[in-house]
Amino acid sequence: MRFSLEFKDYKMKNVKNINLRLLNTFLNEYTIDTYCSDIFKMIIIKFLNNFPSKRTEKQRTLYSDFVLVEIKSDFKNKQEINILEFQEAFNKIIKAVKKINIENKDFNLNLLMESLKVAEKNIPNSNQELEEYNKNKELVDCKNLLRLADYNIKMYKQQKREFNRPLKGIRIYSDLEDENVNLQPYIFMYENIFTNLLKRENIMLPGYNEIYIYIDKTLNDAKVNAFGYGADWSKMTYGEIDIDKYISSTESEKSEIVFSSIYQGLRMIADFDHLNSDSIERAINTVKVEGFDIDLVYIEKENKNYEVKVVYNVPRVVNQKALFKLCIKDKNSKKEGCVNIDYFDLWYVPYSISQIKIRKTEILIEGRKSLRAEISRKHDNLPDKYLFVIDKILL
Repeated sequence: MRFSLEFKDYKMKNVKNINLRLLNTFLNEYTIDTYCSDIFKMIIIKFLNNFPSKRTEKQRTLYSDFVLVEIKSDFKNKQEINILEFQEAFNKIIKAVKKINIENKDFNLNLLMESLKVAEKNIPNSNQELEEYNKNKELVDCKNLLRLADYNIKMYKQQKREFNRPLKGIRIYSDLEDENVNLQPYIFMYENIFTNLLKRENIMLPGYNEIYIYIDKTLNDAKVNAFGYGADWSKMTYGEIDIDKYISSTESEKSEIVFSSIYQGLRMIADFDHLNSDSIERAINTVKVEGFDIDLVYIEKENKNYEVKVVYNVPRVVNQKALFKLCIKDKNSKKEGCVNIDYFDLWYVPYSISQIKIRKTEILIEGRKSLRAEISRKHDNLPDKYLFVIDKILL
């Protein structure tokens, strides 16, 4: 169970308190990987300093899986380490946790209290001990985040859930640029390629729409530094990269190194979240064989006479527009042909290509019919439809 401590001073309008910051780390050191509930994820404790007399303390559930508990306080040493206020806050939290009333929630208070009792036995007992703890805070925070990531993976693996949402996208993140390691354009290219391939595999996900992959020097670094990138509509997985090897590699070798870290993350989430590993392996193998030159199918349609596809290649420059092509196959004569449609920003393609209409002698491609689509097309000087004569393509 994760704790998050907040502070508000009604007189000074202060939202920071060094003792609560240390207590937040201390509490999570003993509780962050304690299993208390399948649903309930975090307890938010909000200390209200110089509390208005007319206002009452509240407890409420936030976003269905957090509980917020308000506690009156009268802290004096907001910016100075003070063992008495640290311990006072700890004791107030123990009392508040015992009073938590969570209706219709699977919440094991006894398990949480056992962890808090262990914390109580190890609580700092002097300003000197608390100052020493403050020196190690950053290291303890990192260990807490690593334990939280490993705990979440363990719980996902144990609790298989309904696959109720289609994949919308793959997002790849890294902060290695801070160490002068640039993973572009490979992140941009693989992000778009795997999004296309896995959406076409009709991958279904349990309760989220996007897979986030965070890449760092080691898996442990990735698990720690990815904290804060997650969102309710996504789930995080991890990849690692040898940055010394990457820096000294050729462009083609760099591409392979980034690719290996991405499929490492995809295989990891397939394992712990019970995803369709066959579909993920097909996508990985397709990229292994075809590389960046793969023709991705954006949209397709067929009737008794023709197979029609709109295809494109991901650009090798970040955010460069991609050339989209219309490809037709005559089922009877077996003739095939392709023609260029236009260049599009990959984010805004649906505004120009949303449906294909196969007519007797023509192919009509239309964009979305919305004000936002019209504004986007006007900005990029693009038409709202494209019309092609079939015989001119099947030469």
